[in-house]
Amino acid sequence: MVCGAESSPSIAPAELAQFAGSNDSAIRAAAANNPRCPPSTLAQLAHDPDWEVLTAVAGNPASDSATLQRVVDNVNSIRSPSNTEGLLWVELTVARHPHSSPALLHQLASRNFVGLPPNCYGGTELDRRVQIMEAVAEHPNAGPDTLELLSRYVEWDTANTVRSRVAAHPGTPVPVLEQLLRDTDALVAQAAAGNPALPPATLAMWQLTR
Repeated sequence: MVCGAESSPSIAPAELAQFAGSNDSAIRAAAANNPRCPPSTLAQLAHDPDWEVLTAVAGNPASDSATLQRVVDNVNSIRSPSNTEGLLWVELTVARHPHSSPALLHQLASRNFVGLPPNCYGGTELDRRVQIMEAVAEHPNAGPDTLELLSRYVEWDTANTVRSRVAAHPGTPVPVLEQLLRDTDALVAQAAAGNPALPPATLAMWQLTR
């Protein structure tokens, strides 16, 4: 049972470390969600088997890139058909965290780009996977290789939201922007045209050929 103390903004970090050892996953999740939770405790909870605890760790602003990597590594080891939806939520939370590294973002993008797993027919799982790629595509730490990968995502991106985010990202390589200018979706092309990284001469040529 959650007693409430682990959620207090004034609780001592040492007490949070004690709550992190609770047998109650709700208490561990509340401790992991507390912004006063010590980095060492967050790193410990990154190995927790409960997806709600992992989501709390992934959403804590005090979690550093190494802890977030541990969370994703843990997700790989505990994934099963019964917890897939919860673990996708963990991955989405990591993808939105400002401390996620370029390598970690690429790992998340690659995992969700390659196609849906067996027995996935859309619905919540599909939506969550697209949301993960959307979050990566607009993350300031996304690297050029990751953005190039996501610029080719078409199969399940029915609203073209992933490619639109890549087209608007300031770190997207110029060759990728030039390709997105020719995208069949006008909104994607317009996003690429509005990217300040696009050379003026390329933009002028695109405007002449519209």
